Amino acid sequence: MAEEGTGDEQEPLIPSIGISELEEILDQHRLWVESLGEEGCRADLQGAQLVGAHLQGANLKASLFQNVNMEKAELHHADLSKGDFQGANMRSGSFKDAKMREANLSKASFIGASLQGADLRQAFMEEADIREADLLEARLVGAHMIGVFAQRTNLFMANLKGVNWTEAVIQECDLQGAILVGANLQRAQMQDSRLSTAELKNCDLRGADLLGVVGATRAQIDEAVIDSSTRLPDYLT
Repeated sequence: MAEEGTGDEQEPLIPSIGISELEEILDQHRLWVESLGEEGCRADLQGAQLVGAHLQGANLKASLFQNVNMEKAELHHADLSKGDFQGANMRSGSFKDAKMREANLSKASFIGASLQGADLRQAFMEEADIREADLLEARLVGAHMIGVFAQRTNLFMANLKGVNWTEAVIQECDLQGAILVGANLQRAQMQDSRLSTAELKNCDLRGADLLGVVGATRAQIDEAVIDSSTRLPDYLT
């Protein structure tokens, strides 16, 4: 059920398209998904204003949400898999345990958002902004994360196996216990991040900057792929 959020005078949390219209769009989309396109209509909310919308548990699979403004929206347990959310504003939103597998999230902003336990396997996240986001135990296996901007991001116990995260900013992030087996982190900026107990087997760290990282051990680094251009903290050189 979609419903209005609560807000204040400076930033009203009211979807611009209206509650009844939004509910009808979601009902038609659910029918479209369940009938494999034979009935209903695919949701197309590109550029819509859905600030603070309550969409928890909504079926948004394969929907079109390019450049939508969903700041502070609640989508925990929602199904966004294979949806197109390029350039969307998801700041401070709630996506806890959301299904986002194979979704296109390129250049989307998740600053300060909660993505705890979210399923982001094989998601397309090129140049997405996840600064200060909470991805505790999120599943990102095989995600495409080239150029993703992460600062002070919580990736504690996240599964990042096989992600392509080249040339990314991953500074002051919590990667403790994270699985980075086979991940590509070439030329990543990882300064001051926490790597205690992270799994780095075959993680490609060639050209990566790990100055100031906390909790990394020689045994971890020996399992990773490094070269002469990899910058390690003094205690590991």
